[in-house]
Amino acid sequence: MKPDCTCTVPGNPCDACPDGTYCQTSPNLMCIDCNCGFCDSGGSECCDFNGVNNCKTGPGDNKDCGMKNDFFPAFMGSGNVCGGVEISRTAVPNGCGCKPNSASPCTYSPEWGETVEKCFICTALDLSLGACDSCKDCVAGCSPPGKTCMTSAKTSEDFVACLDSINDAECRASCHDSCMKN
Repeated sequence: MKPDCTCTVPGNPCDACPDGTYCQTSPNLMCIDCNCGFCDSGGSECCDFNGVNNCKTGPGDNKDCGMKNDFFPAFMGSGNVCGGVEISRTAVPNGCGCKPNSASPCTYSPEWGETVEKCFICTALDLSLGACDSCKDCVAGCSPPGKTCMTSAKTSEDFVACLDSINDAECRASCHDSCMKN
């Protein structure tokens, strides 16, 4: 059902998503706020809605939001996190979107929820503050033999430098669930 309580056109379930949300059809239908998930060290969102149906680089600090800068422990690669990571891997409906159904409209407002709830992907700063210990433990398991920097790192910069030496992208990506704060 659409936000105006009318039915979607058959074959186009994305009509149910409120304006300003990204429509994810797989693995299930969800309307997602691009501003949720990845935030820079200042708490600004890394991503923004591009007005069509995907996420673009937002107002956040490009240095933190660039995947090659190893600010996000479970993600590595090139480009901005908005384009470099499949959005469905980070999408959670609580406070950051809604799940449409046939009986009631999908209502959502970007103003809902606190900033701390919207920044739910662990960062190097979170690791240094002890806020993401399960993420730290998981990523430490991806370290090359004899490399113990995840346990000795103290500052955000220490963790960024350590993550730069952990080049097992598949292992780090497998820590995704452990690297979500909420």
